[in-house]
Amino acid sequence: AGDFSPQELANVVWALPQLSAKDQKLVQKLALVARHTIDNFTPQGLGMLAQGFSSLGVYSEPLLSAISAAAQRRASECNVQDAAQILTAFAKFKLQDEKLVACLCEIASEADWSAQPGESVTSFLWALGTLQRSSALASSAPEAKALLKALLARVEALAASLRVRHVVLALTGLAKVGPMASEVGASKRLRR
Repeated sequence: AGDFSPQELANVVWALPQLSAKDQKLVQKLALVARHTIDNFTPQGLGMLAQGFSSLGVYSEPLLSAISAAAQRRASECNVQDAAQILTAFAKFKLQDEKLVACLCEIASEADWSAQPGESVTSFLWALGTLQRSSALASSAPEAKALLKALLARVEALAASLRVRHVVLALTGLAKVGPMASEVGASKRLRR
C-alpha cells in the first residue's frame, strides 16, 4: 500500500465498498498509510478517503482526525463535492467535529448551489440534518439559514430528476432539520 500515490490510494479506498470488498488487514494498512501521508492528499482525495472508509463502516479516529485537520488546512482548495463527501462521512459516524462542520459550511455557503448536482446537494442536506446539533447549523446565524435555504431551493428544483437514493437522502435530511426548514421557507410541496 505504501507504493500508491495519494490519488491511487484514495481511488482504491473509494472502490472497495463498490466491490463489497472488506479485507480487514488491507483496510487497516490502507488507513495507516493514508494517515501517515494525509498532507499529500488533495481535497478530492480527502473526500474519497472519507467516503470510502465510511462506506466500509471503518471507524478510525486517528484517520478521521487527520482528514479533518487536512481538510481544514486545505479549505480554500475544497469544492462543494469534496465538502459534501467529507461532511457525509463524518455524519455517518455521527461525529460532531464543530470546526470541520463550520469550515465545510463556509465552503458550501460560498457555492453556487444552482449549478450543483443532486448527489452533492442531497448528501450535504442529509449530513447537515444528521449533524443538526452542530452549532454551525443549530445556531440561528444568517449564514446557516441562507445555506439551508439554498440547499432546499436546489432540492426542489431538482426534485423531478433525482434518483430514488437522492430523494431518500433529501427527505431524510429535510425531516432531520425539521422546524428549521419551515423557518427558511421550504415549500409545503417539498415538505410533503
